[in-house]
Amino acid sequence: MTDSSTFKEAMKELRNIKPLFVGDEILINTYVAMTSDEPREIDEEFIKYLASHGGQEIKTKYGIKEYGLPLYEGVDYAKKYFKE
Repeated sequence: MTDSSTFKEAMKELRNIKPLFVGDEILINTYVAMTSDEPREIDEEFIKYLASHGGQEIKTKYGIKEYGLPLYEGVDYAKKYFKE
């Protein structure tokens, strides 16, 4: 299993499992938001929101209440592994 959010979910039932590798570039699972070939203004605004501080804050806090850990990392985490 390489997806950290799936791992965190599985921890509820499989309490004795431990990660073997964490933070390796090959394990980074990035997400991409795209529009159609003919994007509407609302599509572009939504993508801007996802990349904004507010959108990233929602993403990086998701799961903390239920699991004690965020299920997803923000863009700053991914940037450590990718050169622009």
